[in-house]
Amino acid sequence: DAQEPEPEQGSTKPQIDELFARLRAGREESVAHAQAVLGEGAAADTAIAEAPVTDESARDEEPAQGLEPLQDRESVKHLTSLGGREHVEDRRPIGESSEEPDAVGGLDEAVVSGSALPDIDDDRVFQERDRVVEPIEQQLIRSLKRVLMDEQNEMLDYLRRLSPAADTSDLLPDHEPQVQRYVAAVRPFLEEAATAGAARFGVEAMDHTAAEASVALARDLLEGLRDRLARHVGEAVTDQSDLATAISSVFREWKTTRIEPLGRHHVLTVYGRAAFEAAPEGLYRWAVDPEQECSPDCVDNELAGPVPKGERFPTGVRHPPAHGACRCIAIPLST
Repeated sequence: DAQEPEPEQGSTKPQIDELFARLRAGREESVAHAQAVLGEGAAADTAIAEAPVTDESARDEEPAQGLEPLQDRESVKHLTSLGGREHVEDRRPIGESSEEPDAVGGLDEAVVSGSALPDIDDDRVFQERDRVVEPIEQQLIRSLKRVLMDEQNEMLDYLRRLSPAADTSDLLPDHEPQVQRYVAAVRPFLEEAATAGAARFGVEAMDHTAAEASVALARDLLEGLRDRLARHVGEAVTDQSDLATAISSVFREWKTTRIEPLGRHHVLTVYGRAAFEAAPEGLYRWAVDPEQECSPDCVDNELAGPVPKGERFPTGVRHPPAHGACRCIAIPLST
């Protein structure tokens, strides 16, 4: 076989040197390129760091070249509506308020009409009122029941001591002393209700509020009670046991069904009157108790919107309650 000729010893070394030279040249070129790239990035970072920070809000205040500041309020509103959520500043002369005058007492027309009332938690207002008033109602009702029980026992005892043929026309107590007896029974609790109502606005209650209400409650209670008792006493009853049964029936009705709504109504009347007298001037709206249905008149008062303090609501009253079953509250438009 023919053998390949061996390379000469002297020709190999130049080839190797040439190869290493090319490798070194390529590496130097790559290093130079990388340094150039890194140098450009560092220069850019330095330029960014040294650049002044621009206040976007201040830049917005400068009108763009060739554009005049917006002076027409309607144009501003139009552009704002076209721009969706973008803000277009309302430019006015310095010192001129951007707020338009309110319709009544610092409130716009929507608030006065009742269509846009401040967000007041009515539930919280009613809960706070009930937390204070309900214990007073319960104590007053218990006090009235005790007086009714005492009067019933006194009348029955007097009847038992009469002879069968005796005149029973004197069985009923005198009217005015009886009124004062009930006044004494309820006045302490109505004074508490008046204090609670006035305290709602940080004011002490007037003494006359509870005094007048105590007399009114006593007369309201006795008006029906005395009429019913007098009718039974005036009847020609031959058997006194029948009369005793009739008297007990009347007192039972008052104790079980009559005095509770009557007592609650007068407590709320005193509370509402004291709160009304203590309340500052301003607009008040009628609020119906969310836990208890009320009359259509009260709903009309609520729907009518706020009225200034002292003026009458549509049903003719100046403050709640409007009737015996009303548990409404007049709420100010600001607290």
